Amino acid sequence: MARPLGSKNKSVPRDNLPFCGCGCGSHVANEGRKFLSGHDTRTRLFSPVKGKHWKIRMDCNKKIMGLSDDHKAKIGLSGIGRFVSEETRLKKSKSFKGNNNPMYGKPGTFLGKHHTQESKDKISNNKERSIKISRALKGSKRPWAMENIKKMLQTIPNKTELRLFDLINKVCPDQYLFTGDGTFQIGRLFPDFVNHCGQNKVIEMFGNHWHTKDEEQKRIEIFSKLGYKCLIIWESELSKISNHKNVLDKITKFNSEALIK
Repeated sequence: MARPLGSKNKSVPRDNLPFCGCGCGSHVANEGRKFLSGHDTRTRLFSPVKGKHWKIRMDCNKKIMGLSDDHKAKIGLSGIGRFVSEETRLKKSKSFKGNNNPMYGKPGTFLGKHHTQESKDKISNNKERSIKISRALKGSKRPWAMENIKKMLQTIPNKTELRLFDLINKVCPDQYLFTGDGTFQIGRLFPDFVNHCGQNKVIEMFGNHWHTKDEEQKRIEIFSKLGYKCLIIWESELSKISNHKNVLDKITKFNSEALIK
């Protein structure tokens, strides 16, 4: 595990350092320390910052950390399939609202550094920093990242994608493959439909709930830089059968256009 920037002795792996004394389950940052920064307040019975409930939480954490893996697994499985009635949900919700909530009307208890808006803007607009972070996360340093993205993608086309696929095959029979399941990747993108007849062309289906109009041109430009022409079909265009002729015309025109040189 990578050590934090402030570590004094980098020869000692983070996992070999002792656990934080508050019972949170995390390792301390440096040798000789008993707590992570700010976690010592959690051990005070009547902490002026966190309150008595942190002492109770600390005791609970210590008990949980002392349980065997089998015991923890049983606790986790015990909640699966458990049904909570709507009446119970409402009662729990009301019990933590307004004056019943111990934090009602109190300021936040976060003690970390609060950035000013000016500072946040500087961090956000620091392109050099963003590029460094992006490069640090690419390639072999996180081989699991793309695999996780593929797992999140649907393995089969949904109804709207099937409808679009039927329209594509009407004007371009057997020229496009469905790749929305992550089977084909261009750069860091996974297009929905890819031409497999020698043309670097892709067709994307955008759901109106998930995408904005601004994203359409950005996606086209990204694919263009990677050497692919891209056509965006919106979900709203497929919702009415009367509009399918316009979609067929768009696909026909797109498929007959010249490739990017």
